[in-house]
Amino acid sequence: MFKQEGYYSDECSKSDDLCTAQTDSLETIYTIASVCAEVCAIFVGIFQDSAGLRSSVAMGCTNVCVGLYFMLCYNSPIMIPGLSLSTSLTLGAVILPCGSMALFQHAFQTVAFFPKSNVIIIALISTLYDASSLVFVLIKLVYDAGVSLHAIAIALIVMCIAICVAMVYLWSIIPKLSQNTGSKPDERLLKSKEFGTFGFSQTCTLEFACVLAFMAVNMTRSNLYLGMLSPFFDSLSTIDTTTYITIATFMVPAGCLFTPVVDMTISKLGGAGALGMVHLVGAIYSGLNLVPVLWVQLVATGLYGYYRALLFSAVSAFNVNVFGFKSLGRINGVMYTSTGLFSLLIGPSISWAQEQCDNDFTALNLIQLGFLAFSMAFVVALYYNSVEPWVKGKNAIVLEDKPVPSQVGRIMTADPEAALGDWKELLSQMDANDNGEISREEWIGSGYGTTTFAQIDTNGDGRITMDEFQQYKGQM
Repeated sequence: MFKQEGYYSDECSKSDDLCTAQTDSLETIYTIASVCAEVCAIFVGIFQDSAGLRSSVAMGCTNVCVGLYFMLCYNSPIMIPGLSLSTSLTLGAVILPCGSMALFQHAFQTVAFFPKSNVIIIALISTLYDASSLVFVLIKLVYDAGVSLHAIAIALIVMCIAICVAMVYLWSIIPKLSQNTGSKPDERLLKSKEFGTFGFSQTCTLEFACVLAFMAVNMTRSNLYLGMLSPFFDSLSTIDTTTYITIATFMVPAGCLFTPVVDMTISKLGGAGALGMVHLVGAIYSGLNLVPVLWVQLVATGLYGYYRALLFSAVSAFNVNVFGFKSLGRINGVMYTSTGLFSLLIGPSISWAQEQCDNDFTALNLIQLGFLAFSMAFVVALYYNSVEPWVKGKNAIVLEDKPVPSQVGRIMTADPEAALGDWKELLSQMDANDNGEISREEWIGSGYGTTTFAQIDTNGDGRITMDEFQQYKGQM
């Protein structure tokens, strides 16, 4: 569409039918957007954890709308006068991905309110993020029908605002997740760790190191496959491979169809088992890449769709179940930003295969397989050394009611003073705002489900008072 709009067409020479300079300029804008999407993740995560979900949605929506304006409205009468094309597209390429990342990351918090369906929700969020690329097909059809880019931009901005207003309202009626960082029942678990001044102490753990190394290898492999898809298919045959490439391109976002299988895999195998399955599927599709037959590559692309869906879902489920919700934005942010930097190796790797290996991608595919063995070593270390039960497939449901706090479970019916002591202990652990009550979000934020809370909160106002607590203890 940008080419049809004539963006950078002034860089084309009359002898260059394909206009390589124009293509290179547009690819530079795409590269800027890709890098910004990864680099901003850490800042988005910090903002989400500190400012809350409604603020995160508002910030994401604002960035998306402003980014769409700069990206699609250059040739329109509503563009800022005197702004150059390069400046407009660069601003759009920087601002738009930051907003998208904010909306994407905040979506994972919704699983806190659907604990029994947490894995399938995580899988849907992860796979639909990829499937959203199909929206561009619809946009292209609308554009080809004669609708201008700035009209499309205005429509997208209106839709974005409407959706975000609904999301802000949703988070206003659903209790906000607590930011309390107090003690937890089992101090061995990473959810129980204090987050430190900047909230990154959880990153200094075996679990984070292992999943970061796993993500660095597999995310780079995943993005590399997307980048080399077209030249790789072209290298396999002298015939026109456009049809094969088109089919393969649509098969990747179709990975959302694997959501039920992804849900079953993660739920049954737990953290380390799901990460191991990612390696197995990755090894199979990379092995098929060594077969120089186009129809075999379509099969490999189908497997890749499952691999990519399982990869992002397994890592997101791991972060939710192991690190918890209160630091989820920061954990995801550090991970996406750190591993995203490896994506800078993709372009040089593809160029190396094309120029140094005479357009033969066999060596590159073998190198990918070798890195899988390196990554698998971290998964094995994780399984045998982590004390997190979910890593080994235990308690694989987030925020299912765990044993109630010991202060609640103790039977002290004959000793009101002891019950009062239990209440004070409970307040010291959960009462984040020191108001002498325990709210529903403070209770959830301490790692417990809502069944027992509802039994104690007899008037249903979402807060447990001392009287309600003592009354509950007296009934035990």
